[in-house]
Amino acid sequence: MCGVIALMKQNSSVVHDILKSLSRLEYRGYDSCGIAVVQAGEINIAKEIGKVENLISTCDKIHITSNIGIGHTRWATHGAVSPDNAHPHKCEDVAVVHNGIIENYVALREELIKKGAKFYSQTDTEVIPVMINQFIKEGFDFKSSFSKTIAKLEGAYAIIAICAKEKDVIAVAKKHSPLVIGFGENNLYVVGSDAFSIISITNKMSYLLDGDYGFIDFKNGVELYNTNTGIVKRDIVLSDIANGIISKNGYPHYMLKEIYEQPEILNSILQNNFLDSGKIYTEIINKITLSKIKRIKIVACGTSYYSGVLCSKFFENYAKLACDCYFASEFRYKDAIIEDDALYIAISQSGETADVIGAMQYIKAHNGKILSFINSSETTMQFLSDFYIDCKAGPEISVASTKVFTAQILTLMAFIFAISVKKNLLESDILNNIKNDISQAVSQMLELLHDKEWLLNIEKISSELKDYPSILYLGRDISYSVAMEGALKMRELTYIHCEALAAGELKHGSIALIDKNIPVIVFIPSSCLFEKIASNVESIFARDGRVILISDKNGIKYFKKFAKQIMGTIELPETLMHTIPFLYSPTAQLLSYYTASRKGHDVDQPRNLAKSVTVE
Repeated sequence: MCGVIALMKQNSSVVHDILKSLSRLEYRGYDSCGIAVVQAGEINIAKEIGKVENLISTCDKIHITSNIGIGHTRWATHGAVSPDNAHPHKCEDVAVVHNGIIENYVALREELIKKGAKFYSQTDTEVIPVMINQFIKEGFDFKSSFSKTIAKLEGAYAIIAICAKEKDVIAVAKKHSPLVIGFGENNLYVVGSDAFSIISITNKMSYLLDGDYGFIDFKNGVELYNTNTGIVKRDIVLSDIANGIISKNGYPHYMLKEIYEQPEILNSILQNNFLDSGKIYTEIINKITLSKIKRIKIVACGTSYYSGVLCSKFFENYAKLACDCYFASEFRYKDAIIEDDALYIAISQSGETADVIGAMQYIKAHNGKILSFINSSETTMQFLSDFYIDCKAGPEISVASTKVFTAQILTLMAFIFAISVKKNLLESDILNNIKNDISQAVSQMLELLHDKEWLLNIEKISSELKDYPSILYLGRDISYSVAMEGALKMRELTYIHCEALAAGELKHGSIALIDKNIPVIVFIPSSCLFEKIASNVESIFARDGRVILISDKNGIKYFKKFAKQIMGTIELPETLMHTIPFLYSPTAQLLSYYTASRKGHDVDQPRNLAKSVTVE
């Protein structure tokens, strides 16, 4: 969940470049940050609570400079947010940054305390520099001490270490957390959590694999080992990740900018992924031996899970393939039976989600076939997959996913329709009609995003919602999936307790919650099981409940007789089953955005959250 960086140059300071990279890594963790360098024969450390801009200001004041250094952005796992718990962690001449979790740190800590070691933080990470230093005290050099330490660690980690006594060496180790080495001109080396963090420095990279550890120095270059195989070499590849400047483009928040980017992204997917009845996927479809596939099993987390749940309907409806969706965090612990006639689909925004990667490793260990849908190329999930599809939504900086959610849905739908055409279940002219329907819905959303009155109405409703302690979301079929994602957005941005209910389940216990003090946001398009969900809504009115209706003109008209109990209505154009997500989801995103803004929250970086969940 944290971000790590290291840089080494022959004859110039690395501090500016490390701080620049930390700014690009801030989406991985932003409760604290720090930098450590070897300066005048000692480890010099600067740490700050909060954002990287605070650290930049501190470094300018104290004039940190060096040709070798490490940096870190933290998302707290062990220990509160405090200067003592911020990385880098130091023990005498050794400094370390770490992403991941050391599962046996308590036992290691007790062992080191018995040898006289002292600890100053609550973190699991601090055992690493303390243990390296202990081995140095026992007479081993830095490289040997690092190797011996890595051999004793259990858990997940991307570790970078430096030592003042061996000032031109960077030590690295990877297990279940991403780590990449970059190669620049004139003896420049950089190590980062991902390609995105170092692409502004170099596009020549090597991706470390699990069990890799090693050392970088000017004399020997990169020396890599693997705990299972000994000496290894990893290919150097040219990254094609764009090195664009990430900007808000005049929007007050990245989230709002990313909501507004959706129409352009969805139109691009329509144009590129629906070409020739989905022939863009022909190679993948042929390789998975479609005739042998009887079912689809999706593993994902959070927003990606909800895109999978939504698209499971389309797999069954259009491709006639049974489809189940699983929380990746639970999948590998249920002793899942990996079936030969199943295609396993993994979905992730970052491509580095630890729980999804764990599920994928379980599937691969049992010879399952994996197709990944990701929005970040050159990631662990890509390398683990038999096949992968890039959703191409572009970098998403706001922690709350918006554009990637709708991009995942449409990319998955394009793949599903391609299977349907291949199986002769869907004629190309019908596919073209579907494409035109979605294109029209996207155009309608673009119009709404520039409709000031429509937006002011959402802001007004948000102002009323912000002070409630709980909100219920209600939907059915496709709109239930949209409701689940909408509730998650409201929950993570506003810190209001929100829960999504399948409308048909309301009467099975949850209706006990209904009274005038808990708003119910209902997604109720008139085209999709309207009569069924309408009766559920009327049961809310019968119990003096308060409702916000998100529907089309006909749906809203139906409920006019309950005007006194309707807190607000958000009108959308009429939809079809396959266009609901592209009108209703951005609406739910805006409702959450404005509610969080009214509460004065940091919309782009909500408390306790990080963009890339790289720890279990």
